[in-house]
Amino acid sequence: MFDDQASTEPLRQCDTTSVVQELYEVELRSIPIAIHAGATEHLEALAREFALILQSERSAESVPRRLRQLGLNLTTQFAGLGDEQNATLRRAVEQNRETLDLTYHVPAAWGEACKVILSTLEEADQYCRQGEHLLTLETPPESLLYRRWVFGEFVRQVAGEPPLPWDDYLDDPSRGYEPVGAPVQTVPRGDAGIPEGWSVDRSGTGSTIRPCGELDVRSSSDLRSALAHARSLRDERVVLDLRDVSFLDSVSIGVIVAAHARLRDDGAELALIAPEKSSRVLQMMGIDQFIEVTVAG
Repeated sequence: MFDDQASTEPLRQCDTTSVVQELYEVELRSIPIAIHAGATEHLEALAREFALILQSERSAESVPRRLRQLGLNLTTQFAGLGDEQNATLRRAVEQNRETLDLTYHVPAAWGEACKVILSTLEEADQYCRQGEHLLTLETPPESLLYRRWVFGEFVRQVAGEPPLPWDDYLDDPSRGYEPVGAPVQTVPRGDAGIPEGWSVDRSGTGSTIRPCGELDVRSSSDLRSALAHARSLRDERVVLDLRDVSFLDSVSIGVIVAAHARLRDDGAELALIAPEKSSRVLQMMGIDQFIEVTVAG
């Protein structure tokens, strides 16, 4: 994560004494766990790709290098901050919880740092939009809103404003903190709760989920939500039909594996229907060793 002299100057001036002596309480209310997981996966994919770019990119002013340097600065200057809450979030993801409330105690300098983080990540999105050979795309709209809400809440509450729950922010993002130069982002919220072109059919004690198009970082949160919904219905068997899927990446495969583990813990099962191309990928990764995979003709 990244380093330009202007944007990291507030971080260099952070007084470590203030971290101990003056802390501000920040509440994140109704954290959407599925969206959190999707946003985290996207950031991790971006970090991996930027790390590969840095093996050949030598410019000190490039976005990948400045983002990396910012991450190093933050790790050094705010070591340990949020570790307990991050562990709680990881458990919430593993437990497939829907929402979570967390309370943090942070120094004023962290509020300033969050402004830098947001502006730099906005630059990273612009970099992704311009990159012809990047596999990782710009942040999906829902994950973008989540990112602005989380870091924006630190900025707002350190400045003395009251907590703004996620659902309230989602209804009106203009009520939250807006990074400089960033347009207000909204996400359509359809009644069906599934992307256009997808289908979910229930029969007896089972569900069949049939996504379409590309299953990648951008759509992984949709896939996770659809599988989580099937689990919430206590279905004994969930079938994920991939015949209309044109691309399947490692992030979505990770979502499938995690859903299998959760359904298995509930005494249910997940099965896959896949075209030959996708089934070969699943077989190469050993997925067919523990999840039933039917090859569609």
